[in-house]
Amino acid sequence: LYFASRNRYLGAIAAADQLKHDSVQAVEMLKKQHLQVVMLTGDNERTANAIAKSAGISEIIADVLPADKANAVSSLQKKNHRVLMVGDGINDAPALVTADVGMTVGVTDNNRGRGHIDHCTAASGNSRPAQLAQAFTSRAAATLVYA
Repeated sequence: LYFASRNRYLGAIAAADQLKHDSVQAVEMLKKQHLQVVMLTGDNERTANAIAKSAGISEIIADVLPADKANAVSSLQKKNHRVLMVGDGINDAPALVTADVGMTVGVTDNNRGRGHIDHCTAASGNSRPAQLAQAFTSRAAATLVYA
């Protein structure tokens, strides 16, 4: 965020999403199961790289508009990847239904089932990344995409 007054630059504040405390553990658990972890995000590449580095994710697909996330999932599937998509918002709905398995996190009762995601596996908003990773490892999936 940039601040100015009367066409004079005053300063800037950087804002970024914060990782849940056990996100790194979750990514490590998935990698130990030989799952490829990809971060699919609308964030710019610089921000995405910083977040991915903190989480231990090396493959990033950044600057993706919500409407294009499903295309990114399809692209992975065309490369013979089975995709388990994890999304946290209604804008992820098209990608969730495109994926072989879709999972929503942080969903409240007010928006659960909207946007055609009602057939996806839904986890409560209290789900912790490490618990999700443990659940994923018991399912057959080659690529995990987190948006």
